[in-house]
Amino acid sequence: MRQWWEKHCRQLGLPAPGAYRAHGKAATGPPEAGRERGSMATRRAILHLGTYKTGSSSIQNLCHANRGRLLKQGVLYPKSGLIKDAVIGHRHRNMIIPFMKGSTSSYVIEPFKAELEASPASSLIVSNESWSHPRHMPMLGGFRAELEDLGIDHVTGVAVFRRLVDYKVSHYREFTLRQGNKIAYERYILGTPGMFDYLFVARNFRAIFGADLQLLDYAASEDSVAAFFAEAGLSELLPGLKPVPPANVRPIRALGTEAMRQANLEGLPREKGQAFLARFRDEHPDLHAHDWTEREAPERPSYGSAYRRALTQTLGWAPEAVERLLEPRPIEGRPVSEARPVIKRALKDWIATQETAV
Repeated sequence: MRQWWEKHCRQLGLPAPGAYRAHGKAATGPPEAGRERGSMATRRAILHLGTYKTGSSSIQNLCHANRGRLLKQGVLYPKSGLIKDAVIGHRHRNMIIPFMKGSTSSYVIEPFKAELEASPASSLIVSNESWSHPRHMPMLGGFRAELEDLGIDHVTGVAVFRRLVDYKVSHYREFTLRQGNKIAYERYILGTPGMFDYLFVARNFRAIFGADLQLLDYAASEDSVAAFFAEAGLSELLPGLKPVPPANVRPIRALGTEAMRQANLEGLPREKGQAFLARFRDEHPDLHAHDWTEREAPERPSYGSAYRRALTQTLGWAPEAVERLLEPRPIEGRPVSEARPVIKRALKDWIATQETAV
């Protein structure tokens, strides 16, 4: 994985992992209400990098719902590259999909270039938590570099980190419920090298943004939206924005996640899987009365003192905050594997009723 990243760093003209590239501090304070094209006024971009399950959807939906209000204050939340989904967030994942599919050689899609060129805004916010995925980091580096070529004077990255054990569980449940994951928890968290390695993620963010990077502690703020706007230097805009309902707040627990995973293994589309999940809840209240867990073994790997010191330095946090970030959580609840036979029988019966109904 390190060789893979070093190769892409060389291709993008970025320093090697762990290196710090200083570009000067990002502009702070309220943006200009607008700017004349061709003027010498500075322009800045705030890239919201996730990570997943840290309030990203709420940030995205607020920005999308208030595009007009933000633009009047000189802040562009681009329409280009958006995936519009209020449940998981109006996020800019389509910024990277064309490059991933090989349909463009540019890290910045043409509609975004045109929108940026036409906009009088002096600031822009782009939000895409999938930039925290190790496979997408080279695209983040290229995107950041091309923004400078498009006349953006300051590019700031903002990422949020939450307690690692909670992040693993939340990520697993979310991707099983909404993205069709079929892999059991223990294999899932080891499946993508670097995905749940905070030192790897933070070092590569540092390599891309240098000093223009803000790494936030999810546990240190009760309001992830306010924390993001504060780091973006846009807190004064929040009172003038129309509130939106909290996003993606309906929790799915271990038993429901396993039921959905079994539906994914059967190849059911998400809508049918969720229909089975609702039926399973109704038919098995006895099972849902118990506490279950997908965590059936101690967390791996364990992190030694050298790793913790390096993470403390890279994040720029106090040591006690890093200790909280890596703090393990006791395994509580019955192993969900014990309920697996019941789930499989219920799913088989449900599929049979659906086929009979057709």
